[in-house]
Amino acid sequence: MVVSVLAVRLSMLHRDPLGMEPGSPFGSSIQSLVTYLRYTHAISYERLSSIFGEVFGLKISEGAIANLLAKVKTSLDDLCNSNTTTAAAGKINLFR
Repeated sequence: MVVSVLAVRLSMLHRDPLGMEPGSPFGSSIQSLVTYLRYTHAISYERLSSIFGEVFGLKISEGAIANLLAKVKTSLDDLCNSNTTTAAAGKINLFR
């Protein structure tokens, strides 16, 4: 029996279960706090995980923290590239 790869791929498509949509379950306030504590106070992933569990009652794994910080880095890289492009084009007006 010959089955095309396309037919197999189409049969494997499905929707994510309710409440399990792709993306981070953590909002911008958690991202900001994790980023601040990690890079301003040099707190390890293990300690961040325990702080969020003990202080806020938020169970967050070290892997989730690593993924969150990678996402933040990507958005900050985009912002820095945008600012660099604007500065290189001479579009910054310091005298408003």
